[in-house]
Amino acid sequence: MGFHVNNTVLNTIFKAWQTEYNLYAPRKFSGGGRFSDTDCIRYGKVSRVDEIVFDQKSEYSFKEVLIPISQTLFFFTEKM
Repeated sequence: MGFHVNNTVLNTIFKAWQTEYNLYAPRKFSGGGRFSDTDCIRYGKVSRVDEIVFDQKSEYSFKEVLIPISQTLFFFTEKM
């Protein structure tokens, strides 16, 4: 069983979901590539279907959204 919806219906579904959830999908970040003036495909928050990139593979893992890239494990102060 499957559903066939167009972009306008899917955008209204996304808008309803965004009241309770954060939607993440592969999207294009302009100027965020490894070289100057290149685009980067990464996972990020989306609000419309037009923002999702379907035809290219993401350069980073989806875990980047779930787990922070850097985390402070230790910090030191002058007081003992």
